[in-house]
Amino acid sequence: MPYLRSRLRASTRRGALTYLTNLAVAALLLSAAAPVDAQESPGSTGKHSRAAEAEKISHRQGLWWGAGFGAGFDRVFCEICDGNVQAGWTGYLRLGGTVSPRLLLGGELSGWLNGKEEATQTMGAVSFVAYWYPSDSNLYLKGGAGVIGFRSADGENAVTSTTFGPMFGLGYEQLVSPRVSVVPFFNLLVAPSGALRFNGDEVIDRVGFVLWQGGVGVTVH
Repeated sequence: MPYLRSRLRASTRRGALTYLTNLAVAALLLSAAAPVDAQESPGSTGKHSRAAEAEKISHRQGLWWGAGFGAGFDRVFCEICDGNVQAGWTGYLRLGGTVSPRLLLGGELSGWLNGKEEATQTMGAVSFVAYWYPSDSNLYLKGGAGVIGFRSADGENAVTSTTFGPMFGLGYEQLVSPRVSVVPFFNLLVAPSGALRFNGDEVIDRVGFVLWQGGVGVTVH
């Protein structure tokens, strides 16, 4: 019996040792594999993320053009003006080139029309504009400046003004194909100072205009 108890204890020790050895080997294998997975997974995710971001902005290259249409609201400021906001139709045409995927430069022709029985009022601008995309998304901010003209005519008499002023805006390019985007937009044109003329003769030396534009356009890169 002592001999059997000795052999049983020895067998138990060897079994316990074998179990502990196997457990240690398994733990080492798991600890060695975990860093590899941890290194591969973030790297893979990063690559997919960078690829997705690159795909978002890859359409912005080379020459581009666009057009838009919507509603516009004009207000005239002067000592004899009523200062009321006039609603009408508005639109734009754009053409330019790509400096980088985040910076576009171009020219923009924008206009506004309000046709009433008493008089037809129009406002237009020819501007040099920069479009900046602050991130890898398709949201852009716009800034520029140009010549702005206003005209109100009833068929016999005309009130006109031409001045220089800035333009600001923002929009979002929603891709509908690899090169075509639908663009909700908002623009603000400001003409802080200019002369007002009646049938060509200056009647007021200081007049200002503000035009708000909002609508939907299409841009092709």
